[in-house]
Amino acid sequence: MSWTRGATPLIIGAAGLLALGGVATTATADPVHISLGVVGLDSEGGLSYRLQGDGFQASKDSAWFFWDATGMDVGCFTEGGCANNELFTFSTNTFQNVSLGHGTAVIGGAEYADVDFTGTWAFTSPGARLPSTSDPFGSLAAPFRFTGKLSGARDGRTLFTLSLTGSGRADVFIARTGPGGWQIDEAGSVHYVFSVSASPVPEPTSMILVGTGVATLVARRRRKHVDD
Repeated sequence: MSWTRGATPLIIGAAGLLALGGVATTATADPVHISLGVVGLDSEGGLSYRLQGDGFQASKDSAWFFWDATGMDVGCFTEGGCANNELFTFSTNTFQNVSLGHGTAVIGGAEYADVDFTGTWAFTSPGARLPSTSDPFGSLAAPFRFTGKLSGARDGRTLFTLSLTGSGRADVFIARTGPGGWQIDEAGSVHYVFSVSASPVPEPTSMILVGTGVATLVARRRRKHVDD
């Protein structure tokens, strides 16, 4: 699988969350639906996230953290760069319970600070086809669905375990490697952006620029490469 190395980890702050601990909570019978938030993965395996649902918030602290995603299927299978019109995949799966870093959670009004997160996470997406245009930079987007579990513990004591579901859009920046190839841009990040309801599922062949914000970031990267 082709993947760009040496990227800067995405960092998402934990603003707005309080720093007090709460009482222990058992696993919920019904899954918590994640309606807002972002999970960021960089090319070195760095993980950051902020999740929000009904009566629920969780945010990893800003420290760089390696996510052991044993089923990371983000990229393509052409060595030395992804080819024009090749399917670029957005799926990733831990397959087992793994550490998810350290941070803060709020559940039903109970606040949990300084907890160690663990869980099983799975993002499933059809991916998107790479373009055949000559542009030096671009962006891909594809819908995803998410299922998982999240537990929080402190001093070896489990405070809560939740089942999670959600959906949204996966975004990634890409850059040209030559006339017929692509790779993930130097930022090297994949963003899973949650929403209340996922946008209509596009065909896997779709390749789009995701709004003016993405277009602005692409323009900045283009200028940086020119200056270098």
